[in-house]
Amino acid sequence: MLQGSARVGAGEGTSRTIKQMGLADTSGSTSWSIALATFRADTEAGAANSALARVRMMPGMSEAYLDDRGRTLVVAYGRYEAPGSTAAKRDLARIQQLKVGGERPFSRAVLSPPSSGSRVGDAAGLELRNARRSGGDGEVLYTLQIGVYWRPDGQEPTAAEQAEFRAAAEKAAADLRREGIEAYYYHGPRKSMVTVGSFAAKEYDPSPQQINPMAPPKQSSELLQLREKFPYNLENGRAIKRTLAGATEGRIDPSFVVVIPP
Repeated sequence: MLQGSARVGAGEGTSRTIKQMGLADTSGSTSWSIALATFRADTEAGAANSALARVRMMPGMSEAYLDDRGRTLVVAYGRYEAPGSTAAKRDLARIQQLKVGGERPFSRAVLSPPSSGSRVGDAAGLELRNARRSGGDGEVLYTLQIGVYWRPDGQEPTAAEQAEFRAAAEKAAADLRREGIEAYYYHGPRKSMVTVGSFAAKEYDPSPQQINPMAPPKQSSELLQLREKFPYNLENGRAIKRTLAGATEGRIDPSFVVVIPP
């Protein structure tokens, strides 16, 4: 994706900014779209407009538009009734493979749910195993976990609790997708996780830690940016500070890289 910025609260002037740009305010849309880049709505409207102009000059991208998602402005393409539609899959594949100057600027483009709508499930492609694909950078292997829904006491969840955890993780992933962020959920036997991003082996290499456990892994700039944007692994939607044995101060559980299940 083209680089935007983190999610923040938007001021009430966003709709006015969209109108001043001469673009449609699609905040009430019920259509899916392909998210190409995201920008903060309160401070980066100008940058979003500039990005849109650049995108429209690329081959086959003249119909790109700016989508007002409340807290973010998303440079988007297409309007689709469902993420599994022929048109949605065809356009996403074409855009991900689009080369400009020898590079693929939208290799991480994702389908984004409508700004208004109900629960988004498997058909949306948000289940984590959908991220394991082959691309120009090699097979995707890793993702960044930023949230977990579970019983912190480690006990077996009831059926009702498990359903609640699953619904919460799916909603969290869908909300992030609505803001143009590549987010996924994954349901385990006792807990449900939320992750962002998808990375090949060349983008995350933990081999230095085999020599020195304290050495940082090799990480791509995109992974580092995601870590900065999502520094914590939230527990049931909250940042939990823990104090380890022998430590004088607690710290919030950090986000961390996990292997995408096959």
